[in-house]
Amino acid sequence: MNKLVTLFAAACAVSLGVAAPASAADFPQRPITLVVPWGAGGGSDIIARTLVSPLEKELGKPVIVTNKAGGSGTIGTSFVAHSRPDGYTVGLINNTGLIHQIHYGGLEYTREDLDPLCLFLKVPVFLVVNSASPIKTLDDYVKTAKEKDGALTLGVAAVGGGTHLPIELFFEKAGIKVQPMPFKDGGSGVLTALVGNHIDSGVIHPSEAYGQYKAGNLRVLGVLDETRLEAYPEIPTFKESGYDATGQVWRSFVVPKGTPKEVKDILVKAIETATKDPTYLETLAKIGDLPTWMGPEEFAKYLEEDDTKLLATIKRLNLYNKNVQ
Repeated sequence: MNKLVTLFAAACAVSLGVAAPASAADFPQRPITLVVPWGAGGGSDIIARTLVSPLEKELGKPVIVTNKAGGSGTIGTSFVAHSRPDGYTVGLINNTGLIHQIHYGGLEYTREDLDPLCLFLKVPVFLVVNSASPIKTLDDYVKTAKEKDGALTLGVAAVGGGTHLPIELFFEKAGIKVQPMPFKDGGSGVLTALVGNHIDSGVIHPSEAYGQYKAGNLRVLGVLDETRLEAYPEIPTFKESGYDATGQVWRSFVVPKGTPKEVKDILVKAIETATKDPTYLETLAKIGDLPTWMGPEEFAKYLEEDDTKLLATIKRLNLYNKNVQ
């Protein structure tokens, strides 16, 4: 009788499309989708595609990068939050999707819909202009911004996004206002507009600036970090230029809430090993991103602390609940 009941339950599960929870014994059995909530060519996308090979080596299955741009990173993040919690959908999400946009309101997900796996990268911020721009230094930038009285344009991945909020501290210190212009494709869209000379300035990551900067098409005015970057020793920090402002973006991996712990443990171990891959680290050294590591518990604690800190800036800019009708 018990055997018949078990068989009947299994048949019902199959007919309803319900899969048994993934476990350490059988995970992974098929390709894993790595969701990047930004366009191809942006900083998150570059990092994701660099990690594919070492991740596939560790997991023994294909890792497929899927770009789901839009909504300032929330479309892709929401997709992950509402995916089946079986470990086969993983999101490469930055602080925009996990902090900023949640405080802006109007979303179909909350941070409680996601389980943090790890924080694995911190990313400095560059303020850049086209190489043909008459703006050559941060002092020039401040002077021009004051002359244009708020009309100086600044390309950003998203208003109130991961690169925009840190640069606002500089604007506050310098006593200037600029006109932020968001781009649906994130940093890659900002980069295209900068090279095409369609905007006055932009704020992007080193990984996004690398190619065009080395080609001589961009001028980097400063790095919003504590020290100069090893990959860009010629670029001064904002502090060196007289402006006491710093800020970073971080990148993390998350999965849908309810993903089995055994599966999360496998993913965390694979990601930690993959981020030690020599080719990956060589790529980071070239583009100026800063490798770091926080496991699930440490990352969860850091997430709460960073949330508190950024919330103050968000409220100061009158962005809190800005999407709530």
